[in-house]
Amino acid sequence: ERLDLMEARVAELAREGDRSGADRVFDAFLRSPENQGTAALPLAWLHRARRAEEAGEHKAALAASAASFAVATAPEHELE
Repeated sequence: ERLDLMEARVAELAREGDRSGADRVFDAFLRSPENQGTAALPLAWLHRARRAEEAGEHKAALAASAASFAVATAPEHELE
């Protein structure tokens, strides 16, 4: 699944210390027409929120959670 592939690549880049590369991969996933209107977008944002929270980046976690809510296409996409 595209979401899993993107998450794996983001994690790999993060382990390598390439945060800007990880951000570029994430942004490309968000812009991809294949992902528009799917559950993959809010889930990607929720996963990003979780990673930010685990890293102690509370403002980034809140922003990612809000983005997840904004792109959710169904109530079940708002929570994982």
